[in-house]
Amino acid sequence: MTSFIGTGEIMHARLQPVHHAFKFPLLMMAVDLAELPALSRTVRGFGYNRRAAVSLRDRDYLSQGEEPIREKLDGFLRRAGLDEALAQTARVMLVTCPRVLGYAFNPVSFYFCERADGTAPITVAEVNNTFGERHLYVLNNPPVAEPSAATDAMRTSFHADKRFHVSPFNDMEGRYEFEFGDMSRGMVDAVVNLWREETCVFRSRLRVALTPLTSRSLVASVAAQPLAVFLTMPRIWGQAARLYFQRKLPVFSKPPPSDSMTIRTMPLSLRQSAARRVLRAALGRLRAGTLEVILPGRVHDVFGGSEPGPSAVIQVHDAAFFTRVLAGGDVGLGESYQAGEWSSPDLVAVLEMFAVNMRYFDDRSVWLSWPSRVVNALRHRFRPNSLRGSERNIRAHYDLGNDFYEKFLDPTMMYSCGIFPTEVTTLEESQHEKIKAMAALADIRPEHHVLEIGTGWGGFAIETAKATGCRITTVTLSLEQHAMATARVREAGLEDRIDVQLRDYRDLDGTFDRIVSIEMLEAVGEKYLPVFFRTCDRLLKPGGRLALQVITIPDQRYDAYRRGCDWIQKHIFPGGFIPSVGALSRVSRENSRLSIDVLNNIGPHYATTLAEWRRRFDANWAALRDLGFDDRFRRTWDYYFSYCEAGFRTGAVGTAQMLMTRGSD
Repeated sequence: MTSFIGTGEIMHARLQPVHHAFKFPLLMMAVDLAELPALSRTVRGFGYNRRAAVSLRDRDYLSQGEEPIREKLDGFLRRAGLDEALAQTARVMLVTCPRVLGYAFNPVSFYFCERADGTAPITVAEVNNTFGERHLYVLNNPPVAEPSAATDAMRTSFHADKRFHVSPFNDMEGRYEFEFGDMSRGMVDAVVNLWREETCVFRSRLRVALTPLTSRSLVASVAAQPLAVFLTMPRIWGQAARLYFQRKLPVFSKPPPSDSMTIRTMPLSLRQSAARRVLRAALGRLRAGTLEVILPGRVHDVFGGSEPGPSAVIQVHDAAFFTRVLAGGDVGLGESYQAGEWSSPDLVAVLEMFAVNMRYFDDRSVWLSWPSRVVNALRHRFRPNSLRGSERNIRAHYDLGNDFYEKFLDPTMMYSCGIFPTEVTTLEESQHEKIKAMAALADIRPEHHVLEIGTGWGGFAIETAKATGCRITTVTLSLEQHAMATARVREAGLEDRIDVQLRDYRDLDGTFDRIVSIEMLEAVGEKYLPVFFRTCDRLLKPGGRLALQVITIPDQRYDAYRRGCDWIQKHIFPGGFIPSVGALSRVSRENSRLSIDVLNNIGPHYATTLAEWRRRFDANWAALRDLGFDDRFRRTWDYYFSYCEAGFRTGAVGTAQMLMTRGSD
């Protein structure tokens, strides 16, 4: 037999921001997994998958289930792409705290995957926290083997980024260094250091003297530390209390686990289990495409599949996902993503799945979401686009900082749908195509005085003034946009052709030959659509042209949409409202002398535009984080881009380029 038992101690030393160290005794085993059935038969007092004074159970390790530990471990290593190394593994040694009288708490277990020569190129650390969660660190980066400074024994070290919340006094930043001694010398000696940049902020060391596992050594080891396993949790909580009350360390809240190697999460509460059952019944109405919902431990549900459609995967990291989505509906789904409770390898596909199944699945039919829907709708009503409200709503989105928008927009700084005539058209080229299309739609000539409602960062005004020689007055409510657009006009030497004003369009006087508004109408709001068209009618000369680019919703969904509040309205564009073409036609007819002459749908181009923005946003995330934006902000904007892209890909929303002409007085 090559399995062992022993007693020792674990030491924790916090080095930053304050020094705090402690140690406590442990009872541990180092067992050859292949020997477990034989040990259960031959060592009195030890049981494998049965009751005994000291025992090991398959269900206590790795994923949930009664499969043998080695079988589960091999499955994880294969999924990690380590088939070749696995084929060279002669035995697996598990170093762990056993159950004593049926009770165990394992802060960490190690799996040493040894070759025939005793070397272990792969080591797996199975880490547990006090929340019932479990994470695997598969240590297979090229190990560094070197003699110990104190002895000639060889020590092997590995590195891994921190991916799992253990202590409330450490955030998720840092990199672990794992260092292991030579177990053949009769000692488990494992060191774990947590590094942040060049500073070691935490150090833990496990040292256990081993003796061959026999009936006698088992009794002796348990007698030496009869209460060790029962006192582990109280000791952890006691030290946590000292750090909080005496050392005054700040506490970091536990983030939802988001790494694929977090194999167990907090067990579902009764409320979460009930929410999951109700949500499963609702998702059972999906028909087009397939949706797979995966929980840690490889538990999964599959919905849909009877009709063609996207294949989508939701990876649930936190069981709060079920209650939040059930109570919040489509808004709750987005808020759950913001909170990090779920992720997907293809977020757009998930949102496309719900978009194409709208005729089968409507979260309004889940009665538990009605209270939140009412609250969100009322909240939206209290964000009106009055003169004062519009200023507040616009600045909430557009005054995040010009540096921020520069990181994902192209050099034109156009934040609207481009036009991609070919598959190789770049984002910048698509925006030039759009600007030319809008100028052509309005038929802008050198003698014209043009009003642009919604300056953006000046891209349309600058390029159109250069191309046509016209004069442009452009208005915005965003302080950041006004500053940058003014500077860009000055740099272009067009101060005599372009007048950038920080002003509400409703306050303007005079008349103009042409009015152009590119995706500003969505910020007007349903209540103020009549005001918009009355104002344009007043400002536009007889025979003048109004060229609009506007995001639209199908007329068939307009009534339902206008009564609610979606995730975009709540979290991205406060006060925002997407009209339908039919609503625009009716409101303009009733409140102006404007009539629709040309209508083009460029919605499919918006999906491509958004995909490119999302790609650039992700590529520049390091620079965006340096501007002060956190991971929740990143998830919010990832969801925003993906949500909109899915809408345009499926036709749930469109984009219209619309020409209206003003009749005679």
